[in-house]
Amino acid sequence: MHGIINVIPPMPEEIPVFGAIVEGGSDEYGQLQVAASSGTNSDGFGIVMHGTDDGGWRDSSGFEEEKLNAVWTHTQGGGQWKLSLAGSNLNQETAGFIVGQDAYRDPAIARSNPDPDAYRNATEPASSPRSTAGPRVMRRAFTCAARAWISSSISCWASRSRTTARTAAASCLSATRALAGGEIIAGIDAEFAQSSLLQYQNGPTTDGSPAANAIRPAGKHYDYDVDSEVVAGYADWRRPLASRWTLEAGLRLEYAHYDYDNRMIDGNTDEDGVPCPGGCLYSRPADRSDDFTNLAPRLGLVFSIADSTTAYVSLARGFRAPEATELYRLQRQQTVADLDSETADSAEAWAALAGNARLARPRAVYMDKDGVILRDSAGFNVTGGKTRHEGLEYEGDIAIADDWSLSAAGTIARHEYRFTAAVEQGEQITSGNDMDTAPRNIHSLRLHHDAAWLDAELEWLWIGDYWANAANTARYGGHDLGNLRLSVEPAGTGRSAVRITNLLDAAYADRADFAFGDYRYFPGRGRAYFVELGWRKD
Repeated sequence: MHGIINVIPPMPEEIPVFGAIVEGGSDEYGQLQVAASSGTNSDGFGIVMHGTDDGGWRDSSGFEEEKLNAVWTHTQGGGQWKLSLAGSNLNQETAGFIVGQDAYRDPAIARSNPDPDAYRNATEPASSPRSTAGPRVMRRAFTCAARAWISSSISCWASRSRTTARTAAASCLSATRALAGGEIIAGIDAEFAQSSLLQYQNGPTTDGSPAANAIRPAGKHYDYDVDSEVVAGYADWRRPLASRWTLEAGLRLEYAHYDYDNRMIDGNTDEDGVPCPGGCLYSRPADRSDDFTNLAPRLGLVFSIADSTTAYVSLARGFRAPEATELYRLQRQQTVADLDSETADSAEAWAALAGNARLARPRAVYMDKDGVILRDSAGFNVTGGKTRHEGLEYEGDIAIADDWSLSAAGTIARHEYRFTAAVEQGEQITSGNDMDTAPRNIHSLRLHHDAAWLDAELEWLWIGDYWANAANTARYGGHDLGNLRLSVEPAGTGRSAVRITNLLDAAYADRADFAFGDYRYFPGRGRAYFVELGWRKD
């Protein structure tokens, strides 16, 4: 919708033959990382593992997490095969909002947890075999594709998530060839998934008013399966127009299909079909299928002003189809969620300026979002929200002395509602208001020292003030934070590091909100210390 985070696991030659890092810190924090590899980029194996045990700085908020990433590569038949494996396991106790204006300034309240029973457990293994194959291998596997395309890439993956009871598999086929004086990359993506959701309440609700308790009956609230298929075709074309000009164009056509099967009684009742006084909070639609087709074009122009300066202008559309929970996890008297896909049309211009020991990347952005999915004042999931986003982003660094540099990054932008509506929890959205929890200013400044054996960085972060509610009547004042990082590498195989977060022990909120007539906060952590010891053999 707004962009893509592309996580590229390291290849075997980027992983040390053996390495280990031990880290400990405030509030019973501990982490162990281990990495090992053998072979080269063309034929080899590498593995990276880490385990974390965090006692949590708030009451009942610790977590334990284990992650594994492994990669195997092999060259055969003029192409390369790659198999990636990833897995994670999380057992987390979560902490909720603290309530009351400026409650985050009281250390005792900030460390408290009003929701000590909340938790999140997740286990997800995944695999991703991939082949960047030459013509001979491709003829064996995909005869027609190999005849048409010069070079091709095949990848597929599979995953299983315990959190959402979701099993998914996907495959991708892409190819590159010359076309009309340029180069085109085209391909097909396909994903098939089976997921289910079960929401169950052990006993009657007792912590609210009689009316609020009555609409939340004990027993099952939702129990459904969803089979989904997403198939997309895409093409990206790049062509030089002149000595310094390049045209880029892209197109993605995507089709999504959901098959929903309700395994309970349809409608707005408890699990036995008994109505709640005034209607139950939970509503289950009847079995149904839904389809969504979206087209996303992109057009860009690159101008190389000089060897060290490049400018870029682009127009693009992003989209997302409704999620299964938005379509089928309904409330109150809603029986069907007639939703459309959200879209985001954007224009941006940026430049990369380098030279004389400095680098700058300013970027101007304008975006209109349409069809935003929200829950209205009746508790219905509806399409119809609109927002606008415009501003300037920047990043850059400059060498100020031997081994010393200064870098900065940030954004100055406005994010505003472009529609008027009453939404859930009695909140009123008015066109022209700022979006809540959307600061206009976010900035960072870093002073960095990089010597032969010492690396040091002092960082300042500034989050500007923002509205805590959509009506723009309650405000959070923003905050400043300082962080310090030091690392020492006296030998090529050893490393030690210290980091101090929230150096001045400032009281702040990670998020400020105003709802149900009062301020709510996720408080920010006070000053914390972490020490790291590492060793590696390349």
